Amino acid sequence: MNRKLRKEICDFISNLHLKSGDRLPSIEQIRRKTGATHYSIYQELKEISRERKYEIVHGSGIYLPGRKKEWKPYEYSVALISPGSLLEQDLIYSLHTRFMKHHLNLLPLGIPHFEPGYEEETLRYLLSRRIWGLIIEPHPESRENLKLINRMQTQGCRCILLSRDPEVRKRYHYFSLDYTGMGRHAVDLAKKWGYRRIIFLNHTHFNWHMQRLEHGLLSRSKELDLELIPVHNFLFQDRFEEKWEWEERKIFPLLPETLYVVENIDNRASHLYNVLRRNNKFKSSMVLSFCRRKSDIDRRFPCFYFNDDVRFEQIADKLLHTGVWTKTGTEKSFYPDLLLPDNFSV
Repeated sequence: MNRKLRKEICDFISNLHLKSGDRLPSIEQIRRKTGATHYSIYQELKEISRERKYEIVHGSGIYLPGRKKEWKPYEYSVALISPGSLLEQDLIYSLHTRFMKHHLNLLPLGIPHFEPGYEEETLRYLLSRRIWGLIIEPHPESRENLKLINRMQTQGCRCILLSRDPEVRKRYHYFSLDYTGMGRHAVDLAKKWGYRRIIFLNHTHFNWHMQRLEHGLLSRSKELDLELIPVHNFLFQDRFEEKWEWEERKIFPLLPETLYVVENIDNRASHLYNVLRRNNKFKSSMVLSFCRRKSDIDRRFPCFYFNDDVRFEQIADKLLHTGVWTKTGTEKSFYPDLLLPDNFSV
C-alpha cells in the first residue's frame, strides 16, 4: 500500500466535487496528476473502491454510489412468442417485412403451453442477449416468466403481452383479445336462438384467454338462467387412426337443442358439426366456434373470428413509433367479428 499515492488520489477526487453516481477520473487522468504508474494507481483505486463502496463497471469506469443504471438493448431483434401455431404464416411474414424496414429482425417462436420451463429457458436466453423488443403470450402457470419479462423491460426491452393474468394490474403493455365479452355474447346468442343449454369445450382451461371466456359464459348464463356445462379436456385426435378421443371416451354428451362452443383448432368444431349433422336426433343442435386464423374458419356454422392482422398492425405501431417506452402499462382489447353462414337459421 502506498499511503502517499492513496492520499493524492483521494485529494484529487475530493477536489472535483463529484455528485452521487458520477464517474471517477480515469487512471490516465490520475497518472497525469500524480506521475505514478498505471499499475500502482489501479491497485490503489481497487482498495479505495472496496473501502468506500465505489462501483467498478468493467469497460466503463468507477462510479460513486448511487449511479442510475441505463440499460440499452444491443441486439436489434423483436422476439414473437406464441403458443403452438396460432399465428398465420402470412401475418408473421408481414411483421418480418415491416420490422426489417426499421433494421430489426423478427424471431417468431411457437412454444406450446404444456411446459412452462421451455418458455422460461427461452426468456433467459433472450434476457442475456438484451433484445430490442418482445411480443409474448406468457405461460399462465409461471410466475418466474413474468419476473423475467419484468427484468427484460428494466433493461430497456420493449415488452408487449398478448394476454393478461386477471390478478396482474397495469404493469405491462397489453394487446389482449376480449374473450370475456365474447363469452357473454355467445350466451346472448344461445338465448336469442332458443337453445336450452350451452356446452363449452375448454381444451386448454389453464390458458388465460380460455379462463376469461369461461368466466364470461358463466356470469352471463347465470344472469339469463341458461344451463352451462363446461368440459375441461384437451380433446386429442389420433391422426393415424383418424379417431377423436372424446368420441371413444364419451367425454361430453351429445344432446338436442344445445349450442356447443368450441375453438376450431385442428378442425375440432368442424368435426363436431359433422357428427351432429349425421344424426337426426341432434340436428336441432349447433356449433359456435371461435378462432384467430382465417384458415380455421368453417363457413357452415357461426364463428367468432379475431382478426390478428389488425391487432399486430397496432402492436407494430406501438413498438416502432413510441418515443419513450414507459414502464406504466396500458391495455387495449380487441373484440371478434361474428361470422354467420349464408341463409343461417335455427
